[in-house]
Amino acid sequence: LKDKFTVCVAGGWFGLMAHKLRVKYQDRITKLVTFDLDDTCGKIGSSLYADSKIKFQCDNIADFDPSEYDVIVSTSCEHFSDKLLNTFLSKKQTNAVVVLQNNNYFALPEHVNCKNNLQQFADSIDFNLMDKMQMHTDAYTRYMIVGR
Repeated sequence: LKDKFTVCVAGGWFGLMAHKLRVKYQDRITKLVTFDLDDTCGKIGSSLYADSKIKFQCDNIADFDPSEYDVIVSTSCEHFSDKLLNTFLSKKQTNAVVVLQNNNYFALPEHVNCKNNLQQFADSIDFNLMDKMQMHTDAYTRYMIVGR
């Protein structure tokens, strides 16, 4: 990763992930955008993190252009179809770092694309996988994959 870089968080809800990235890499991130389909998320996030230099946008992953970002993060891939997510990622820079999370928590109706296991999640994304890991909780298992 470059010394200075840009980041977008897809499906970023109220901006907690963007805020954590801003705090950790404050001197290295030159642009940080978090977007969500629900405009209420940006309004609340802007209030929660008013001084954080995070840009909140109401946008649909189908319409958002990730090509200007060095790092792309989504911790909510269970909310997007594989086709939608892979189409979004096909627009990224070739060497952009991508960090994605999903889970096997099928109980929520808005979870339209949960995965049964970590390998199934990794196989569903069209990129060069660099690392994968999982975390078990009492209710579900959280999967994370990192690639380019």
